[in-house]
Amino acid sequence: MSDFLARTDANPPHWAGEVIGKWDDHKLRLYGGFLRRHYWTDQGSINVFCIKGTDHPDYQGLTWHEFLHRGKRMDRNIPMLERNPGYYLETDRKKPSMYYNSYDGIDWYIGADGNHRSGLARFLFHEREMAYLHGVHLNHYEFDEPLLTVYLALHEELSQHAAQGFHMDLSVDRFHHSREDTAGWKIDIFTTSLFFGAGEWRREYQDNPAVSVITAARAITDPMQGWELLYSLREWRDKGTATKRSGLFRRLTGWRRR
Repeated sequence: MSDFLARTDANPPHWAGEVIGKWDDHKLRLYGGFLRRHYWTDQGSINVFCIKGTDHPDYQGLTWHEFLHRGKRMDRNIPMLERNPGYYLETDRKKPSMYYNSYDGIDWYIGADGNHRSGLARFLFHEREMAYLHGVHLNHYEFDEPLLTVYLALHEELSQHAAQGFHMDLSVDRFHHSREDTAGWKIDIFTTSLFFGAGEWRREYQDNPAVSVITAARAITDPMQGWELLYSLREWRDKGTATKRSGLFRRLTGWRRR
């Protein structure tokens, strides 16, 4: 056993038993249309103790201490660390590159490469009372959370209307607004709009609030507009349900009188 492993096993850090989490790319894949800002750099710095997980399925669910012993390339990376710990301390771009993704800029997840070196950096920096690893790739994805929340609520509400025969398409349009950049970094800024497309409905649904949005050819960019429409849709659906119940009640009571 290497000296580094022996020291770590003899006195593991308090966080060594924490589980390596899973990078959730579900949000990015399904709701990328709500991306508001994307920050990228290939020479960033990261607090290694804010690395919470990885997108590598083989290491998700292991503790950091288990990963130190079970990582597929630890047998090569640990000797390299012992021969050249300065690699982890330098500010130059890391080669091979190390990649990290985040949705909030605080909790980071290992991306395409850098799993073993990230784990080793945590243990090494704990031992040396350091925190920051330099020269790495960072991708920070910032979403328009308020608009995404109202979109999901509208989508669910419209599914309730579809069950009653009113079908309306709700689409998302993302526009690349601008970019700021110089060598080694960039910020892309986007704007998102919600659009209602022509669906199918009977004439009795002409007063549905979603129809007026189409008629006005209006895009929804302000979440408050979306919530106002949602409340109108719910009120319209509740009113229709109450009318149907009233009609059913009259038919039932009329049948009893006969």
